[in-house]
Amino acid sequence: MRSGGPDVSVVIPAYRGGPLLRRAVQSMAGQSFESLEVLVVSDGSDDPMDDLEALDARVRVIRCEHRGVSAARNTGLLESRGRFVAFLDEDDLAMEGRIAAQFAALSDRPDAAMAHGQVQVIDECGRQVGPLRGGPVTYPDMLRARFLHMTSLMVSRREAIVAGGFDALLITGEDIDFQLRLAKDHAVVFVPEVLTRYRLHADNTRIDPLMAQQVIGPILRAHRRWATQMQLPELVSAAADGMRTNRRTNATAAYRQAGQARRCGRIRDSARYLVMSLRIDPRVTLKVALRTAWDDLRRAG
Repeated sequence: MRSGGPDVSVVIPAYRGGPLLRRAVQSMAGQSFESLEVLVVSDGSDDPMDDLEALDARVRVIRCEHRGVSAARNTGLLESRGRFVAFLDEDDLAMEGRIAAQFAALSDRPDAAMAHGQVQVIDECGRQVGPLRGGPVTYPDMLRARFLHMTSLMVSRREAIVAGGFDALLITGEDIDFQLRLAKDHAVVFVPEVLTRYRLHADNTRIDPLMAQQVIGPILRAHRRWATQMQLPELVSAAADGMRTNRRTNATAAYRQAGQARRCGRIRDSARYLVMSLRIDPRVTLKVALRTAWDDLRRAG
C-alpha cells in the first residue's frame, strides 16, 4: 500500500442494495490485490448497508441523497484516495485477479488513462449468456460505437477528475460520454482476461432506443465537430460511422421490441415501438422489416 493511502480505489454506486450488492462487495473484498479500498456510494438507498463495512476493513459506505448513478460515481471519485479508480455496478461481480491485472496494465502504460478487459454476461442463475464481450479499442474505434463496458473499467483518478468526471445531467450514455472524453487525450489498455461478470436480471435498468438515440447521437456529433475543427478527417469519418451504427442499432432494437410486444398481445406498445423505430431511421426500419419477412417466408416453406 502507498504511504498515505491505497493504490486502487473501487467505486460501487448502489441504489437497490440487497443480496446482489453484498456479492459485488465480497467479490472486491476478496481480491488478491491488497492495496485497495472499496467505496460503496449509497445513492439514497433504503438499504441501510450497515453490515458492509464489517465484511472487510477496506470497505467504506458513503451515504448521499438520491441524485443518480453519475452523481454517485462522481462522489466516489472525489472521495477516493487511490492512484487508480475501478468501477463496478452493484449487481455485477469482479473476478479475483481483476484489480491486480488492471493495476499492472496501467502502471506499465503512463500514456494510458483507462484499462478494461473481457466481460462475461451471466443470467440470474450465474450461467453465461452469449459470447464474451470486450476487445482492444482505440479512440477512433470508440467513435465507431465500440464502447467499453463501464463495470470493467479502471481509470487514472487524476485524469478522470481533470476530464470532469461524469455528466450528471445525462439521462443515459453518461458512461460513453465519460469514456470518450478520456480516450480523446489518452491511450486505452485492454487486458485480455475475463475481469467482470455482468448480470442480466429483471431489474436491470432499461433505456428505450429513442432515448438512447437522442443522447448518444449528440455525444458522437460533438466529437465529430471537434475533429472537424481540428482538421482530423480520420476521426470525422469514424464519428460519422459511429452515428450511423448508433442509428441502425437503436432503430433495429425498437423494431424488434415492436415485434415482441405484438407477439405478447400488447398492440399499443407494439405501435409505439414501431413509430419509435421509424423516427430513429425509417430506412433501417424498412430493411429490417423486409429481412424479417424474408426470414419468415423461408422458415414457412
